[in-house]
Amino acid sequence: MIGMPDRHVPSPLRPRAGDVSPAAAPGPARLRPTRVVIVEDDADLRDGLVEYLGASGMDVVGVGCGLHFYEALATSGFDIAVLDITLPDTDGYAIAAFLSARTGLGIVLMTGRARREDRIRGFGSGADLYFVKPVRPREMRLAIVNLARRLRGDGIGQAAVR
Repeated sequence: MIGMPDRHVPSPLRPRAGDVSPAAAPGPARLRPTRVVIVEDDADLRDGLVEYLGASGMDVVGVGCGLHFYEALATSGFDIAVLDITLPDTDGYAIAAFLSARTGLGIVLMTGRARREDRIRGFGSGADLYFVKPVRPREMRLAIVNLARRLRGDGIGQAAVR
């Protein structure tokens, strides 16, 4: 409106004032940012999560397929992987099973599959958390912060391939 001061409208892709970033969390989380890889073929969703989580203090990489995930995994040390189930070249269940068997990474599945059988298969593949889309960025961030804190509390820190 004319004559009205501009108001700041918070973006759903920016952390809210008062949100605690992982860097401000007590304990080992202060040592370095949580390193997260997002494996999602929907570029808009992937880029939005990368931006939001990065703005909250995490070190985030986004990839669109399994091949790019495995390439990134070979060269980067991640703490947590957020996986879509339906990918162009593999599925998130296979990646979760691989990670569960060979690494100490936290595993979060984020998918449109809401059936009980899908959730059971996801947890059976090694997922720590299972989210059905749409997922609010703030909810995902808080889940990642909590999972990272628990993983670091067990002495895992930077997960290494076994």
